[in-house]
Amino acid sequence: MSNPGETATSPLNLRLGAVRVLAKMALSDGVITNEERDLMNQILQELHVDLSAEVLFKEVQSKSIRDLIDKVDKYEDRFFIALRAYAMAHIDFDFDPEERKFFNDLIAVLGIRPEDRALIEATEQQKSGGFSSESESKLRTHYENSSFAV
Repeated sequence: MSNPGETATSPLNLRLGAVRVLAKMALSDGVITNEERDLMNQILQELHVDLSAEVLFKEVQSKSIRDLIDKVDKYEDRFFIALRAYAMAHIDFDFDPEERKFFNDLIAVLGIRPEDRALIEATEQQKSGGFSSESESKLRTHYENSSFAV
């Protein structure tokens, strides 16, 4: 799935690692919704990866969280992987117990700080009302210090 010459920590491979976590989150409740499948296909297309969501789901099905994120060393990158996984879990408006367990396990494996977990969880609650300037500042800082800000 990686391109020749891409390193494990290259921007493309980092994004693919994040996409794998999103696919694993989508699988965590045993049901892949149309919204989850469509989002995965859209992300793969945006990354110019010649792979379908179905193939990706099969690829990650038997992998552990650690296997999916083992090369992600930067805290800000881990934060955004957790943030996107949380958003994926809410795409169908049903954050069920299996997704919550996966998210809790992901947070633990990624070493996300409690205040950042609260910030991640606030993103779904604040979609319509906006964020406080402090929360916006934290999100912006994490993004600017991440490998996703290319």
